[in-house]
Amino acid sequence: MIKKILLLVVCIWGFTLHAQIPQSKNQIFTGSGAQQEIQHSTNLNLNIQVGGAILFQTSTEANNKSTVAFPYSILYVPNTFVNDRYQISKGYYPDRVRLNWEIGANENIITNIQIFRKELGTSNPEQLIATLAKDVFEYDDFQTQGGQLYEYRVKAQGVSNTKEEEFFNFIQGIGFRNPTATVSGNISYEGGNPVKDVTVYAEAVGAENNAGNSIYLNGGYVTTGKLNKSINADKISLQTWTTFVKDDYAGNLFDYYTSNGESYSIVSKITTAGVFVIDVYKNSSYIFNIHVRGSLPTGEIDALGNDIYKNIRDFTQNDFYHLSLVMQKGEKPKVYINARAMTPENLNNVETAGNTSKPQVSFYRTANYTTANTEKIDQIDIAIAL
Repeated sequence: MIKKILLLVVCIWGFTLHAQIPQSKNQIFTGSGAQQEIQHSTNLNLNIQVGGAILFQTSTEANNKSTVAFPYSILYVPNTFVNDRYQISKGYYPDRVRLNWEIGANENIITNIQIFRKELGTSNPEQLIATLAKDVFEYDDFQTQGGQLYEYRVKAQGVSNTKEEEFFNFIQGIGFRNPTATVSGNISYEGGNPVKDVTVYAEAVGAENNAGNSIYLNGGYVTTGKLNKSINADKISLQTWTTFVKDDYAGNLFDYYTSNGESYSIVSKITTAGVFVIDVYKNSSYIFNIHVRGSLPTGEIDALGNDIYKNIRDFTQNDFYHLSLVMQKGEKPKVYINARAMTPENLNNVETAGNTSKPQVSFYRTANYTTANTEKIDQIDIAIAL
């Protein structure tokens, strides 16, 4: 005799929930809420999850009635990986690619973590490169070629044998390491005498490996559109390689828009007088402004390991520099040019060579970056007004 069970649940709102006719085999329902196990003498065993998977809402009004139901023929399992808590390094390390992740649910059913890798843009199948314990949340991949882009997939085994979905049981992303080399040998003076405090400077022979591609935006711009997965607005880092024709009118490098209806603009220019300027606007109002005069770091170093600077007035439209803007809730925005912090402490005591002027940095407005606790970034535009 087949038994049928009708489960009635009364919510605190006064809604009535009706369970569908259960299956005749064990069903596990997971999600947010309380789990109840029901077992009968005929060995019919049901695990019923109440509170997570409401499809319809019950309400009764004049000439209007609807029903709340739990579709118990569907398996409800929350995402295993936290979608804004994983990172794959992109050139941060000279000898490795580092992967970090965070598990948000399903810890009890994960058996292990598997790491897969393939070269980006090739038809080669992905290769399993590591199997880790389920309580490991970091992996360093040392078996990579410098400058090669790799696509990684981190999979939580045991969550599902049938369903493959990002964040549900795997995460994926692209990473790479910077090219490096090893120099070895002995240094001695004439007659074989040892030499103290020697600096070894390696210089490339032949063609320089500094070629790349760029996009010239003339009246157009690039946009992400509405992001499928919003980004937390409390910490954000925006980076670009860029160059400018000297102009007293600033161009928007980045614009982004948040779930709270706020808009931010990061504006930059090199003036005809040779001043490098970064402005940050919130809803068209200044929150941050920095001027750098004299020179900027090129990102190169000399034989003694000191930064090489170049006069701003000597920059041309063919000179690219790397710009990073870091904004964190409760702190003033931070600007980096070619990985050097644009701060008085870092620049005012710089020693420059030849006719290169010393850099001088000035701040005209330094309000703290503020966001709401749950505020998200919904869209990012690039060069919308260049």
